[in-house]
Amino acid sequence: MTTILLLGAGRTAIYLIDYLAIAAAANNWALRVADSLPSNLDRLTETSAHLSKRLLNIEDTESLSIEIQQANLVISLLPAQYHLQVAQICLAHGRHFMSASYASAEFFGLSQQILAKGLSFIKEMGLDPGIDHMSTMHMVNEIAQKGGQVRSYRSYTGGLMWPGLPHNPWGYKFTWNPFYVVTAGRDGATWLEGGKTKRLPYHRLFDSAERLHMENGGDFDAYLNRDSITYKELYGLTQAQTVARYTLRRKGFCQAWAAFVRLGLTGFQHELEIGPGMTYQDLAEMFVPNGSSPVALRWAKALGMDPQGPQMDLLSWTGIFDPIPLPQGRFSPAKLLEILLMDKWTLTTLDKDAIYMAHVVEWSCEGRSWEHRSELAMEGKDPSHTAMALTVGMPLALAAELLLKGQITQPGLLLPTHPQVYSAVLPALEQHGVVFKHYHKEL
Repeated sequence: MTTILLLGAGRTAIYLIDYLAIAAAANNWALRVADSLPSNLDRLTETSAHLSKRLLNIEDTESLSIEIQQANLVISLLPAQYHLQVAQICLAHGRHFMSASYASAEFFGLSQQILAKGLSFIKEMGLDPGIDHMSTMHMVNEIAQKGGQVRSYRSYTGGLMWPGLPHNPWGYKFTWNPFYVVTAGRDGATWLEGGKTKRLPYHRLFDSAERLHMENGGDFDAYLNRDSITYKELYGLTQAQTVARYTLRRKGFCQAWAAFVRLGLTGFQHELEIGPGMTYQDLAEMFVPNGSSPVALRWAKALGMDPQGPQMDLLSWTGIFDPIPLPQGRFSPAKLLEILLMDKWTLTTLDKDAIYMAHVVEWSCEGRSWEHRSELAMEGKDPSHTAMALTVGMPLALAAELLLKGQITQPGLLLPTHPQVYSAVLPALEQHGVVFKHYHKEL
C-alpha cells in the first residue's frame, strides 16, 4: 500500500491531514502521522485503516529511519533544522520528500544525488515560500506571452488578524512558531532598487518599513524580507531593475516593534539570570539608564518617541512596563518577550486570522508601460482552522496527491517555480479559496 508519512502535527497541519486522510481513503493509500508531542496527536481521530498516528522522537534516528523506510513519500512539518536530516534518510532509502521551508545550500548540494535516484524532493511548498512562487510565475509568464518585460517586482505577504475582531492594537497574534516571530528579520535585508543593490541591517529594518494599500485589506506596514536579489534569477526577471520582497504587518506595528529591536529585547544569543521576585518591569529597567521617572518615560526618551504617542501605547499594552512576574532561570531576552506576548497574542475562540499577499509588477511592451497588481486576502475560520494552516498545508497536500498519482513526474530538487508543479497546484488551490484578484492600469 502506498504510504505517506507526515512528520509534525502542529498548528499548520490540520488542513493537510484532513485532505490527505480523504485522499488516502479514496485511493487506498495509508497516511501515517508522527509527532513528538502527545497533545498534537490527541487531536487526531483514527477514523479508518487509512489513517494512523505514532509518537516519535525526532532525535531517535533509528526509529525515524524505520518510519521513513516504510513510506513512499515523507512530508516534514518539523522545525527547519531537522529537514536536512530527514531528507538524507529519505535519499538513503529512496523515498520522495516534501516540506514548506526554504531550500538551503545543503539541499542544493544533494540535488545530483536526488536526480540520480529518480526521486522528487519538493521544497518551499507552502505559503511564503510557496504560493508566492506559483502566483508570481503565473504573472511573469502571462506578461512574457504578451511580449512584455518586467521592470519592477515587489511582493508582500503577511499572516495577521482579520479586522473587526476583539481589540488588539497590534493587529497581530501567533499563527506560527512564536519564537521565530519574535526574532524575525534578524538577518536584515538585501534587495535590488533601480538597478542597485541595497542593504538594511537588522537594527534599522523595522524603522525603515514602507506602506502598502490593498483594495481588500486596507493599509499595512511592509518591512523588507531577507535576500530578495536571488529571486531575480529564480523568477526569470532578467530585465528587472527593482526586486524586493516584504513581510506585512498592520499599520503602526513596525515602529513599535523597532523599539524592542533597538533596545535589545529580541536578542537571543545571550541569556539573563532571572531571580526570585523579578518582574517584566525589572526587565524593562535593564535596557535603559537609571532615573527617577517611570521606566516607560525612560524608554520613550531612549528611543526618541513621544511618551503619549501610539507606539508607546502599543508597548505599554504588552505589559512590558508592568510588575508581571518573570519565570526564574536563564533566558534570552527574546524568550522572555515571547513568554510575555503569549498571553496577549494567543488566538482565542473569538479570533480569526488572515493571510494577505500582493504582487506589484511594472512591465513594458513596445514603448508602453503597465502596472499589474495581484492580491490575495483570506479569512481563517477559527483558532484551529486558520488561514495560515490552509495556505501552508494545502499546497503540500495537493502536491503530494499529484505526485502519488503521477501528475508530477519531474525528478530532482524542485521548487514551485517549476512549471510542472505550479501549473498543476495553483489551479487546484483555487478550489480551496486561494483566489487572487487582479488590477491593471497603464502608467
